[in-house]
Amino acid sequence: MKNTTSKILLAIAILQAAAIIWLVIDKFQQNEVKEKLVVQVKEVKDDKAAVEQKLQGLLTQYEGLKTSNAKINKQLEQKKEEIKKLIKKLKYVKHSDRAKIKELEDETEVLRSILKDYVRKIAALDTKNKKLTAENKDIKEKFETEVEEKENLMTLKDSLDKKVKIASKITIYNTTVTVLNKRDRVTKRARKTRKYKVCLTIAENSIIPKGTKNIYIRIAGPDQKILRNETSGFFVYQGNGKNIAYSSKLEVNYAGKAKEICLYYTVTGKQAKGNYLVDIFADGYDIGQKHFTLK
Repeated sequence: MKNTTSKILLAIAILQAAAIIWLVIDKFQQNEVKEKLVVQVKEVKDDKAAVEQKLQGLLTQYEGLKTSNAKINKQLEQKKEEIKKLIKKLKYVKHSDRAKIKELEDETEVLRSILKDYVRKIAALDTKNKKLTAENKDIKEKFETEVEEKENLMTLKDSLDKKVKIASKITIYNTTVTVLNKRDRVTKRARKTRKYKVCLTIAENSIIPKGTKNIYIRIAGPDQKILRNETSGFFVYQGNGKNIAYSSKLEVNYAGKAKEICLYYTVTGKQAKGNYLVDIFADGYDIGQKHFTLK
């Protein structure tokens, strides 16, 4: 009986010891599982933070891309909106949802690859734009040079035209005015004046076209009025394109050589005392003048 009791007590002791050992082992295993879970949660949490950081960095990079291409700018705006949506979506993902975080990370990498492609495109566009700008600058400079050369040529042409025009104009020298009485003798007396004789020499000029030239004289009296008689008329003054009166006219056959000529004006009525002015014209241009006085 005594032996049986001892055996029972021993068995109970062994069972108690086994239970204690099992409890210790179970507790240890639970702690190990708990530690693993804590590590896993921390890793997933770190992964989520890393993905968020990547998305924020990616958004900054997209915002830093600038281009003058409207189409690419529109695409960049779309990509920035996608990133903002992913950031917002990530905030609502549980720390334990490793699969969702991994999915968002993969989308981030896709957007990063697309970013690199945009960087290459924009760089290529910038290079092309710089080349076009350089070409446009070169074309502009050439155009401005051509315009300047053209303006210089026009200025030179105008200058040459003026010189040719001046050179083509009849010039005179040795101009004299003689006042004649009724006997064609020289006089200075107003009351005896019957005729005016204006003589001059047309200078030699090989540039002027040869042919008939119209020489006019306009005699203005002390009252500034132009003296006129039945042979007087009008001609077009090239200075303003208007018709003006002349006192006397002479058609001259000019061959480019120096030529002496005289024009006559027969007075009508009594002449006034005072200063007179004779203006001389050739082909409508003013070529000289002469003053004289009657007493």
